[in-house]
Amino acid sequence: MLKHGVLLLIEDQEELNLLAEVVDIADDCLFVDEPYLAFMDEVLMIVPQSKLETGHFMESVKPRRFKPWYKSIKRKMG
Repeated sequence: MLKHGVLLLIEDQEELNLLAEVVDIADDCLFVDEPYLAFMDEVLMIVPQSKLETGHFMESVKPRRFKPWYKSIKRKMG
């Protein structure tokens, strides 16, 4: 459900749990102890924001806040 080119900011465990409702991940796959970024590469990637490497193809993309993204996805899902 996460499109290529979208960089999603995951700020807490609740947001990760909500993400698990709309994409195929286990809600307990990681512990959110700092901001994380979620994006589609060949597969869904979820990495700490602090670990996104300089020069990474998503480095220049502004992260989307989770809650507005989630609300729009839920509307589309009906």
